[in-house]
Amino acid sequence: MAQLADIYFNSVGHGQPFLLNVPPNTDGVIPDDFVNILRKFKSTVDHSFSTNFAAQEGVKITSSAYRGSDPKFKPENVADQKNNTYWALDDDQLTGWVQIDFGQQRQFD
Repeated sequence: MAQLADIYFNSVGHGQPFLLNVPPNTDGVIPDDFVNILRKFKSTVDHSFSTNFAAQEGVKITSSAYRGSDPKFKPENVADQKNNTYWALDDDQLTGWVQIDFGQQRQFD
């Protein structure tokens, strides 16, 4: 499990895709030992991301700009935990930044 988690965090954590091939056996079934490891892996990842530090009280989120200064695209949207909101720049802006100030030191695994 530690090796699998390490591979995950060192690929996804560095902006790379993570492809985990889990083939079925000759009966077309994923073996129980694979299923158990995948469940443990999911639990490990879920636990690692169970606290959204960016969504906690006292956090300040700013950006270089946001689309049309419209609140629908404000930088705080990166941490609102909603799938239908986001931060965006104007179409003609090709670079920008978001800064998250946690207000204090945070510790995570």
